[in-house]
Amino acid sequence: MIQPHGGTLINKLLPEVERQKILGELEEFEKVTVDSETWSIIKSIAYGVFSPLEGFMNRNDTIHVLDEMYLESNIAWPFPIILDVSEERASKFSADDQIIIAAEDETPIALLKVQDIYTYNKTDFAKKVYGTLDPNHPGVKKTLAKKIF
Repeated sequence: MIQPHGGTLINKLLPEVERQKILGELEEFEKVTVDSETWSIIKSIAYGVFSPLEGFMNRNDTIHVLDEMYLESNIAWPFPIILDVSEERASKFSADDQIIIAAEDETPIALLKVQDIYTYNKTDFAKKVYGTLDPNHPGVKKTLAKKIF
């Protein structure tokens, strides 16, 4: 069998018993609603498509990937995988909080344990990821429109 990137295949799917328990306690969690693209990223994390990532990148991994195209663990990685929320919304969370991630139709799709809360420079991010700041580039346009700065 071919080894997964980073040596470990990640599976973040919850066992059914745990999933049902969390669904029964939804009102106890803060919630963040995400768009379909972020939902796709969450599925990729959960099913191991982004192995060895076990979740969204923390600040250190994001910086390493932007500057060196490597995770802090020295595994090659080409693009930051981050959860982008507004500064106002992020201010309600602390490290180790657990929050529900919901689809645009409010369907709960994931339980996220907050590891790190940080801002980033969107212009620097766009330049390092896309190699341009041309506002006609779709990635640059999207990055500059993100909610957090």
